[in-house]
Amino acid sequence: DALIRPFAAIGFDTQERQTLEIDARVRQSHTTITLGAEVALSAKTALTGWVQRAKAVWAEDEHYFGSDLSEELDSTTDIAAAGARFRLTPFTSIVAIAEIQRDRFESSPQRDADSLRLAPYVEFDSGASIVGRARAGFRTFRPLQFQTAGYSGPVSSVALALNILNTTRGKVDAGHDVPFSYDPLQPFYLE
Repeated sequence: DALIRPFAAIGFDTQERQTLEIDARVRQSHTTITLGAEVALSAKTALTGWVQRAKAVWAEDEHYFGSDLSEELDSTTDIAAAGARFRLTPFTSIVAIAEIQRDRFESSPQRDADSLRLAPYVEFDSGASIVGRARAGFRTFRPLQFQTAGYSGPVSSVALALNILNTTRGKVDAGHDVPFSYDPLQPFYLE
């Protein structure tokens, strides 16, 4: 194995429902670029780190309960993360990670916020019966506008699929975090 393993990923998502809050089919796109590297310390342990930029763009003519979604939710999110990966089995790893997140909204600066997330996760690689990631930790979410309350507390996410004989039999996708809202009077909420 190489001592340094760089990695990169580009994602493009046009799902019609990105959150549970907006229960409507709306045109949008989400683009993500990730660059990082792992430095192997041993056969089972590595230091890891990455930077990520995500861009959310909503169609300009999309509205939800009177709110212009492009004006309220078009945003850029930058994340810098660092930590360590511990490989338990060929298919299972535990990753202890710290992330600094910066959210900026083009037309809605009342939503601008900075976050620190300490949320280790268990990752199941393809080839295992269970594939995906389960994560739990702590997040400090600080809006830049002082009149808006922040959040400090537990966060979690689970995205797991059960594979039997190379076919997916079941999938679990759940989370507890602070997403951004379309509502100009309540720019974020605890989900």
